[in-house]
Amino acid sequence: MSAVFYRPLPFADPAELAVIVQRFAPSGNTQVYISPPNFIDWTADTTVFSGAALVADAAANLSAGDEPEHVEGERLSPNTFDLLGVRPALGRSFLADEAIDGRSDVVILSDMLWRRRFAADPRVVGQTLLMDGTLHTVVGVMPPGFAFPFQAKFWVPFVIDPTADRSSNWPSAVVRLHAGVRLARANAHLATVSRRLEQQYPLSNRGVSARLASLRRLLIGGEDPDELRTTFTIMLGAVGLVLLIVCANLANLLLTRATIRGREIGVLVATWVVALFHLAVAANREIPYWIAFAVDWRALLFTAGLSPATGLVIGAAPALRATRPELSSSLQEGARAAGSGARVTRLRSALVISEVGLAMVLLVGAGLLIRTVVGLARVDPGFDAAHAFTAHVALTGPRYATVRGRGAFYNELTRRLEALPGVSAVGAINLIPLTGINYEGVAVEGRDAASETALVSAVEGHYTRALGIALREGREFTEAEGERGGHVVIINEGRSWECPRT
Repeated sequence: MSAVFYRPLPFADPAELAVIVQRFAPSGNTQVYISPPNFIDWTADTTVFSGAALVADAAANLSAGDEPEHVEGERLSPNTFDLLGVRPALGRSFLADEAIDGRSDVVILSDMLWRRRFAADPRVVGQTLLMDGTLHTVVGVMPPGFAFPFQAKFWVPFVIDPTADRSSNWPSAVVRLHAGVRLARANAHLATVSRRLEQQYPLSNRGVSARLASLRRLLIGGEDPDELRTTFTIMLGAVGLVLLIVCANLANLLLTRATIRGREIGVLVATWVVALFHLAVAANREIPYWIAFAVDWRALLFTAGLSPATGLVIGAAPALRATRPELSSSLQEGARAAGSGARVTRLRSALVISEVGLAMVLLVGAGLLIRTVVGLARVDPGFDAAHAFTAHVALTGPRYATVRGRGAFYNELTRRLEALPGVSAVGAINLIPLTGINYEGVAVEGRDAASETALVSAVEGHYTRALGIALREGREFTEAEGERGGHVVIINEGRSWECPRT
């Protein structure tokens, strides 16, 4: 909890940093992806924001060293590192004019990539690196451990196109507030600008607004930190129940100097529950670079306070019992009866009942968790993934700068892969199902109602056939539509689009 939610972010004045979250009405769906033109309008007021930057995922095939390598990186506005208060360990940050198309062939390396591909050569600044067939000049190397915003291996300048489609949301925006500017004032400013943009661009901005959220939301992959906080709180509660079971068990041990081994099953099962829950949360999730699971002063103070409290809880009852020995009862009933008086028996019974009760709470929680996982595994996702395989392909560089260039590549890739023995269908999609979402505002022509929020994916080839999705009506996209970017769409029958038939 301390590492993820309470430890300050490793940036200068992190309280002044935030990420812009886009909201779609009337659904209320939110995402950290926005359009560059909206970003320009939202952050134009320099009395509210001292700086703003765009961040977007990037990937490249590096041709340096003995063999090529596919690595993940980021596209950043030139002022991003200055905005965060982080300077390269070698070289310099990006210059403002390097965000212009034709001058953006520069790259800053992570410390990890610099050491692995360049053997930590201190003369790397000024050398060139072939990325997706284009030579990039290395201008800097970031400090060890830095991988903003998640696990980036390199950074290149973000070239902003102010004339881009306002309904195309793909980069994220990081802003820094002026010292003394409160979050409420910044959100009020964003609301005012959003209303103006809604009037100026009703087709793309109807129902679209913006607000600021903690930068942690961007750094944990765009998820709402409050939702993650619930998950972590449940985990912390499970750990607390284990601690209480241990306290009850050890208190009983001190009272009786012996205990039945069966009572330890509760502690063992509880430990398994916590371990399984941790695995379930951490599955398929790469830990962001800025989260370090180490003991800091917050965790140390918490532990320092919890430890004596635990000792008091464990030892209070036995200590009180030891200060009031029943000598007459011991002499009359013998050694065997000395520790089994009515009071001791009641106390031991209460402790055992507490152990069993706490263990049952954990067991019920584990059972519900298992039932949920089994239920999710049985849910029909709407496609058949039994024999489907995926591969990630990143198309960057001048050859694939146009829709036609990318479309031609995917059409040729589809034809070649489908010619292989055992392959029945091949398609492409920008976001593999269940791995990411892209909300966009959608308005049906001829309807005056406010635009709806829809999950939109870009597909090509025989995507629906590859996943066994049967079309209720109509057809798949053609190769020509994929290459020229035809304005056609396939909709979900589950939505009430009320499209007029033509």
